[in-house]
Amino acid sequence: MMEIDSTENLLSKIEELESRLAEYEQLVDAIKAGEVDAFALTKDNQSEIFTLQSGDYAYRLLVENLNEGALNLSEDGLIVYTNSYFHKLLNLPYEKVIGKSIFQFIETSSAETFNTLFKEGCEGQCKGEINLQVDNKIVPVYISLTSLHPTLPAIGMIVTDLTEKKRSENELESKNRFIEAIIESSHELIAVYDKDCRLLTVNKATEEFVGMSREKMIGKKLIEIYPGTSGTKSENDLLKALQGAFVKNEPYQSNINGRYIQNYLTPLKDENGNIYAALAIAHDVTEIKKAEKELKQSQEHFSKLFSVSPVALSLSGAADGTVMDVNEAWVKMFGVSRSYITGKTVRELNFADIRESNQKIRAMLQNNGSVHGMEMKFKMPEGNTVVAFLSIETIELNQIKCFLVAYFDLSERIKAEKAIKNANEQLQQKNIELEKSNNELASFNYVASHDLQEPLRKIQTFCDILNKTEFNVLSEHGKSTFSRMRNAANRMQMLIDDLLSYSRTNTADRRFEKIQLDKIIEEVKEDLKEEIHQKNATIEITSSCELNIIQFQFRQLLYNLLSNSLKFSDNTRLPHIQIKSEMVEGSKLPDDHRITEKIYCHLSVTDNGIGFEPQYGKKIFELFQRLHGRREYTGTGIGLAIVKRIVENHNGFINATGELHKGAQFDIFIPVDNLSNLTADI
Repeated sequence: MMEIDSTENLLSKIEELESRLAEYEQLVDAIKAGEVDAFALTKDNQSEIFTLQSGDYAYRLLVENLNEGALNLSEDGLIVYTNSYFHKLLNLPYEKVIGKSIFQFIETSSAETFNTLFKEGCEGQCKGEINLQVDNKIVPVYISLTSLHPTLPAIGMIVTDLTEKKRSENELESKNRFIEAIIESSHELIAVYDKDCRLLTVNKATEEFVGMSREKMIGKKLIEIYPGTSGTKSENDLLKALQGAFVKNEPYQSNINGRYIQNYLTPLKDENGNIYAALAIAHDVTEIKKAEKELKQSQEHFSKLFSVSPVALSLSGAADGTVMDVNEAWVKMFGVSRSYITGKTVRELNFADIRESNQKIRAMLQNNGSVHGMEMKFKMPEGNTVVAFLSIETIELNQIKCFLVAYFDLSERIKAEKAIKNANEQLQQKNIELEKSNNELASFNYVASHDLQEPLRKIQTFCDILNKTEFNVLSEHGKSTFSRMRNAANRMQMLIDDLLSYSRTNTADRRFEKIQLDKIIEEVKEDLKEEIHQKNATIEITSSCELNIIQFQFRQLLYNLLSNSLKFSDNTRLPHIQIKSEMVEGSKLPDDHRITEKIYCHLSVTDNGIGFEPQYGKKIFELFQRLHGRREYTGTGIGLAIVKRIVENHNGFINATGELHKGAQFDIFIPVDNLSNLTADI
């Protein structure tokens, strides 16, 4: 019986405990919902009233509906309370959050930071930024931890979602980086000065312009960076900008490097509208100023050219074809005044069959924005007809799309074609005359080489016979006359030979060959062996070029130069002739002769003979020019003219320099490659 009573008693107590547990669970739910402000507990038959320590009903509702996460954490980090905002922030149901460790929701990179904050929160208050993580979702938050000791053995945590804030910050940072990149890469000179005129920042273009690194400039005042600006307009303009004025300078020449710049200064204000700095943007207008100067200098010249130009121009609106302006050439070409045509549409003027050409013009303009070489016929109010080629370009003036039309009068072109035809006919006639002249020159060569020389040879032959048989019986006067006659015949023979040589430099076949100059020089030395030996002369060759030349002509050139040096040697010293050649770039030669991209062989022949005065440097190459009388030195005055002609046949040029009683130098410049630029036969 005792056991039965004991069992029934236990069952009764269990039932009572279950009833109390259900009652307590309802009480907890009511407390969480904010429906209970206080509750009573009975112990030892005595009731004790307890008020909720978390605040009044309204405060609990506020916490539950707070737009921030509100949590109570145990000392080991278990979540013992959370409002709905926090578990929604994690995108998890309430059951997946309550009773879990807060540490499992901390993103790995924030673990160390949160551990530190949590320890500080257990002892007092702390704040900081961390990242929460659920699955692959990372949420940036700002947390505030507060110890609830000694009231409760827990820690309160407020969580603020920073997702939008971080997104805005990232966007702002991205925009700032973009702006900084633009400023840094800008060609404009950009600088910011504080209220004390100290430099805060500059871009790369400013560094390059000033020639100083930004590290050396930042923090310094304007007058320290640009000495001499104290009290100048530059400093005054900066001070105006720092006082709130927007300043635009006229272009001026910089004292730093002489370039022209134009400054724009703008005050910078904070969110309260207070000026804290000034932005200075300098535009390098050197090229613009230079262009303006050049344009100003050429305006008068351009105006004259434009006034006589045969090209007529008109400007019309693309939208409706209204004629905006025409130039004087147009007025002259079409015979219509500017006042009559401006302001009217193309349809109103009705000068041309618009329907016939409009479709084609529009199609061409849509494809590439221009029309070139379209022929149109214009019937003018006076009854005359003008046929012209049109070129149309689409341009924009003051944000208005316009057509710029150029008219080319075919009548002028016809005149030009006729003029060209006449010129061609004249050229043909000149060619005929030139051919006739060449034929006459060939006839002269024949006459000189046959008909003139035949009687001359007879005179020389009879002179030789008389000299051998009758010379001794002549009187002294007769002998003198005979010698003069014989010398005149010899001079005549020399003159004919030289004239033939000169004429053959243009008429002879020109076959270019690649050959070393020293080979030709040796041949010429052999030809002049007797003269060299007789005068005990030395010829020094210091270097040699390989050239494409007409071999027999160049041999004649060197022969004439060397024989000239031997002939005009100084009797007071032994003749010394130096021949030197070297390769030179065309860019280093005199402007009036050079072809920059070519390589030349510079051949110089220098002697220590009697020389000549500098003013005769060009005259000695003229035909029949002699600086000395026949009694002093023999010759016809043709030898150096032949030399010059041969040099010109090789697309080269020659200069002569001399000093009286000291010697002369002949400098010859021949293009190394003469195969593609042969001089035409005359």
